[in-house]
Amino acid sequence: MAFTKPKNLTDWFERVYVINRPDRPQRLQEFYENVESTEVADPSKIIVYPAIMGDKTSFPSYFLSGAGAWGCLRSHSNIIENLILEQVNTGVKIKSVLILEDDVKFINNPLFMLHEFMTSVPKNWDQIYLGGQHRVKPQDTSNVRVKRGLSVNRTHAYALNRKVFRMFYCHINNASEYCHKQNHHIDHQLEIAHRKEAWNVYCPPVWLAGQREGYSDVCNKSLEYRDWN
Repeated sequence: MAFTKPKNLTDWFERVYVINRPDRPQRLQEFYENVESTEVADPSKIIVYPAIMGDKTSFPSYFLSGAGAWGCLRSHSNIIENLILEQVNTGVKIKSVLILEDDVKFINNPLFMLHEFMTSVPKNWDQIYLGGQHRVKPQDTSNVRVKRGLSVNRTHAYALNRKVFRMFYCHINNASEYCHKQNHHIDHQLEIAHRKEAWNVYCPPVWLAGQREGYSDVCNKSLEYRDWN
């Protein structure tokens, strides 16, 4: 029997983006090196989204979390906004999107674990995290290959189902919930939705992706590699 290679990320998700600051080509190169070495996706099918640079655009006075956090929020928001508008303007309905940040780093040999997880995810999934930080213990499901996320932090590797695009977009752009709060970023805002069980969040039992070491515009400092496993 011929060996069938497991599906990769660009097979599982209809569209895959990576967010990258245009002034950080080295970060993008390191991202592609990891993608190619792990064979986790087809590099030619990944769309590079130019990150919104909060230190260049400025940000509203009510937003106290800093330029990096503002740029992160706007970058993720703009991708979803563009998908919604694409459907409105052209009728093209993207069923699912995977959003990556350029510091994502996938584990070695991820395809088998990815296959086990993706073939087990319930059909009612709204959001999938392939990497993150559980800040509330995840809930077991009827399948040992899948956990239910109850409060997941980090935005370096998550997917959305089309049915939740608008709800997600409205929630992360709810300005009143950021108003005059320090260190309230998009991932903290998403945790609010998770804890309310506003939509269905699923994760693998072991994270498939961490964050590469390097400088963080959100934290304004250099960080070591982290995977929260």
